Amino acid sequence: MDAGKSYADMALMEHSSKMVVEFPKLAKFLKWFPSRDKQLTHETLNQIAYEILPEEQFTVLAEFLEGNTFDKKAAKWAFYLKSSRKFALYLRPILMAVPFEFYKADNPIIDMIELLKTHYVDSKSPSDLNISEDTDHKLIPNSMLPYLKRKPTDEHIDPHLFEFFVYQKMYHQLDRGRLFCNDSVSYGDIDNDLIDDALVDDVEKIAAKFGYPKIPVYCDGRLDDAIKMLDDTWDKTVKNIRLELNTGLNLMETKDGKQLWSLLYDASDKLDDTFFKSLPKVEIANVVMFIGDLIGMWDSFSCR
Repeated sequence: MDAGKSYADMALMEHSSKMVVEFPKLAKFLKWFPSRDKQLTHETLNQIAYEILPEEQFTVLAEFLEGNTFDKKAAKWAFYLKSSRKFALYLRPILMAVPFEFYKADNPIIDMIELLKTHYVDSKSPSDLNISEDTDHKLIPNSMLPYLKRKPTDEHIDPHLFEFFVYQKMYHQLDRGRLFCNDSVSYGDIDNDLIDDALVDDVEKIAAKFGYPKIPVYCDGRLDDAIKMLDDTWDKTVKNIRLELNTGLNLMETKDGKQLWSLLYDASDKLDDTFFKSLPKVEIANVVMFIGDLIGMWDSFSCR
């Protein structure tokens, strides 16, 4: 995932640099076209035009001028597709061997895991995994569908991209403790380590049987003290916030009378970013073009 982000950042830099390089050619083309020889044949016109600005750059520059910015997310998924052999070698065996469970029943993540397990347990190839956006739409959000296809016109989701999409979902849920494996020490469900309710109900009988009748009394008293301390701390914190005695919080009141709060920065002085908030967001290529025009940089370039 980190490598995909780095790949997308580099692709964005290359895209922006190409835009900057092609802008002088576009300027030259726009100056030439109105003053061209009107007697030129269609073939000669195309030849001269594409010598000034290559044919493949017309669409790219047109999309840029229309405000269609570079899609970093698409670049990341293109990188994941190139890395399909790696996660097939190192992640797929884990998926197949580890008994994953989710803290809620009937969750799409388990359906996706089982779908991959069922397919690959018979040593089937990825190309045999046909996932249609119509029949399996509940597994994949609509916003992700374009990124899980090699071409927009494809009927089926690419199996390699779908597999990595599942791994991403699993990583996200494992990190939050929602997806777990009870054979694991670090990623097991906490409920798996808790005493059964039936045993808790019989705690006095069990303690007496083993000669420790005072243990349940001590535990009840200790839990009561802990709960009281928690309640007192909660009340004290709420009171300090209400009386504005907590200097780490900033209290605000909305127009409808609701009270909001936010944490203050460690710095004693508030950051004044009013000036920067007033500046419009622009593309890097536009900034370079502005500077280039300002200092006359384009005169040093030649179009070939």
